Amino acid sequence: MERRIQELEEQHVRVHKEMLQTLDELYLAKLGSTSLDKEKRRTAEVRRQLQMSLEKSAVILRALERLGKQKSGTDDSDSTTEGLLAQRLGKLMDTNYKLDHTVSTTLSRQIELSKQLRNERKTYDTLANQLRQVSSQLQADKSASEIQQEPEPISLLQEDPQLERENDTIEQLLIALKVFGGYDFTT
Repeated sequence: MERRIQELEEQHVRVHKEMLQTLDELYLAKLGSTSLDKEKRRTAEVRRQLQMSLEKSAVILRALERLGKQKSGTDDSDSTTEGLLAQRLGKLMDTNYKLDHTVSTTLSRQIELSKQLRNERKTYDTLANQLRQVSSQLQADKSASEIQQEPEPISLLQEDPQLERENDTIEQLLIALKVFGGYDFTT
C-alpha cells in the first residue's frame, strides 16, 4: 500500500509539472509568441518550481495537521488519502528522529573517544621522552663505568692450559647436544 502511495505521489508531481509547462505554453500562444529566449525560459522554470514548492508545502502542512488530529484522537478518517499520507508522514518523522538520535549518540561517542585518544597520546609522548632520557643516561653511565674498569687481560686466560681444555670440552658437548637434539644451525 505504501509503495502504491509513493508511485501516486511521483505521478502527481510529474503530471503537475507537465500541467504548469502546458499553461506556460498556452500563455505564450495567447500572446502570439511561440519561443522563449534564454532569460524568459529561466524565469518560467523558476516560477514553476516555486509554484510546485508552495503546493508541496501546503500538502505537507495539511498532512501535519491531519497527523496532529490523529495523535490527539479527534480524527477518525484513517482510510482517506490524506489520512494515509499523515500516517506515512508520522512514520517517516519517527524514523527520522530515531536516526538523528543514533547519529547524535555516535558522534558524541566519537568525540569522547577522540579526546581520550589525544590524552593517551600525550601520555605516550611524555613516557617516550622520559624513556629516551633514561636510556641515554644509562648509556652514558655504562660508558663511564667501562672506561674506569681495567680490562681483564685475555692473555692470562689463554695461558692456563687446563681452562682451555675445559672450554674445548664444553664446546664439543654443546655441539653434540645440538646435533642429537635436532638444533637448527641457521638461527
